[in-house]
Amino acid sequence: MRFTYQTLAVFLSTLLFNGASAHGHRCERDIAWQDPVNCHFFFECVPGVEPVRKQCGPGTAFNPVVRSCDYEQNVASCWKKPHPHHH
Repeated sequence: MRFTYQTLAVFLSTLLFNGASAHGHRCERDIAWQDPVNCHFFFECVPGVEPVRKQCGPGTAFNPVVRSCDYEQNVASCWKKPHPHHH
């Protein structure tokens, strides 16, 4: 395995600028959580690897209750305001 300065630079920039990825810590268990900024994205953890940001498919969002992508209407945190009731 060759170690280069470029690899080191990428690693350092990850530590410095990617605060959302648990500050460079490796995951200890399988877990997923919603991106607090955008409900259509989520972070996924696999033991021994840093968290990875992933996107749910079209029309779906990450549901923190079931810890997976779900239909948008089932994800309360995706609603900016209550849906108007049609009479």
